[in-house]
Amino acid sequence: MLLSPEEIKLQLRLDEDYADEDKFLELLGRAVQARTEN
Repeated sequence: MLLSPEEIKLQLRLDEDYADEDKFLELLGRAVQARTEN
């Protein structure tokens, strides 16, 4: 993945301990990576 969930949280100014949306953030990260690779 281009960005780790921690890096995405940093960019979105979310607390590192905030884990409620981790699966969603991972999905977003994979979507961005797939989009940039094509």
